[in-house]
Amino acid sequence: MAEIAMNSELLLRLVEERKTTTALLFEIDEESICKAFVHGAWTVKDILGHLSAWEAEVVRGLASLRSGGRAKYWGAAISEYEKLNKKWYRENRDRELQRITGDFSGCRKQILRQLKRFGESELYGERKWPGVPHRTLAKAIDEIVLNHESGHRSNIELWWHERQRTDR
Repeated sequence: MAEIAMNSELLLRLVEERKTTTALLFEIDEESICKAFVHGAWTVKDILGHLSAWEAEVVRGLASLRSGGRAKYWGAAISEYEKLNKKWYRENRDRELQRITGDFSGCRKQILRQLKRFGESELYGERKWPGVPHRTLAKAIDEIVLNHESGHRSNIELWWHERQRTDR
């Protein structure tokens, strides 16, 4: 029973984080999501594509770990992350917003499905998972998924609140 409770806590955090981000997105008009620069040369749409690409990588990593393989990019060097970010940016920049938001939603659902296949000891126990530099799998999900989304959402919130203030 404790295993389900611990796993449910992580799943609940993933669901709540996404609800918070989605609520913010509903405040922003589509043109602003697609055209206004929020973080450097990235629009909200670009950020959503970026988060979706990383979450797709987490889905692949979890599936691989579950079957005895390794998480490919979870412990990559910063230079590798930068290459991946540039590659995924190029792949996503011309995609339609509806496809990006579909991926944004779908990848999170896939992460939740994958995590339900792991028990408490697998998520929270200190174990060396191939390709995972974190002490626990739950910590990896916390940093790669939850903190990543929260950080980008903070950038979007700052931009959006400043824009609302100056548009008045």
